[in-house]
Amino acid sequence: RFGITTRVFTSSNLNHTHVNTSLHHQALPNMYNCSLCEVDSYVPIFGLSQEDVKLLKDFMSSYEILRQCCGLQQSKYNRYRLHGCNVTQLLIDQPDIHYPHCEQHDLPKLEKEFDALPLNPSQFKNNYSWKKPGDCAHYDKKIIAGRDFNNRKFVSCAVTHPWATHH
Repeated sequence: RFGITTRVFTSSNLNHTHVNTSLHHQALPNMYNCSLCEVDSYVPIFGLSQEDVKLLKDFMSSYEILRQCCGLQQSKYNRYRLHGCNVTQLLIDQPDIHYPHCEQHDLPKLEKEFDALPLNPSQFKNNYSWKKPGDCAHYDKKIIAGRDFNNRKFVSCAVTHPWATHH
């Protein structure tokens, strides 16, 4: 209205021109090092209580695991593991690929705990991501049966495959 643009959050790998007009800038290296620490930066912006911070950290902690370990957009590593590919070779060929340790999580339990949180994850409205308890097993079966990123047909374990760039 007055020709002034204010951004609540910006995110980037590097400093961005919009950083000066945002209340908080989420730098990618910080997100990789401690993504849950970013929640602490929200306290003064939104006036969050310690209870709010705990709830947001519980939500984000569970969300990160579900995002990487469930659905048709889960991590490349876990999709390849479910396809029966040699994931050791994948890590050798692509050493920067993220290994989310999905097999170490009790995903059915996590799904129920996440679903019970008093936050409404409205972003889960596509056909590729977790929506409700039981979806992790549902999507794992689809991947094992030959589906891959965004429900594309899985073609090969070779890392040179065109879809190999999806994480």
